[in-house]
Amino acid sequence: VEYKSLQWFGATVRAHGSSILACAPLYSWRTEKEPLSDPVGTCYLSTNNFTRILEYAPCRSDFSWAAGQGYCQGGFSAEFTKTGRVVLGGPGSYFWQGQILSATQEQIAESYYPEYLINLVQGQLQTRQA
Repeated sequence: VEYKSLQWFGATVRAHGSSILACAPLYSWRTEKEPLSDPVGTCYLSTNNFTRILEYAPCRSDFSWAAGQGYCQGGFSAEFTKTGRVVLGGPGSYFWQGQILSATQEQIAESYYPEYLINLVQGQLQTRQA
């Protein structure tokens, strides 16, 4: 179940060449039918001047709740490197220890399947729990 109300879509917006990244750090979801939801965050990556829109939600994973990535708020901060690599900040991961997640635009595109809520990005870099 996805919760898009009050998700703060557009809280973080960055551009690099013909790519634009727009994030919603308070996007929430829950796999079980409960009144609670995890604010994992999500971002949308537009490539080649809006010819393709990809969702990049690396904190929407099976490792949820506060102990994992359940409160990640991925996309609270975001940036492109000089080479166009996407870098996201997730301040709520691992009991608010925080996390950095990064993937190339090509890795995001190759791993994106719109019919799946969890898309594992092959080659993604991320900090682990301390």
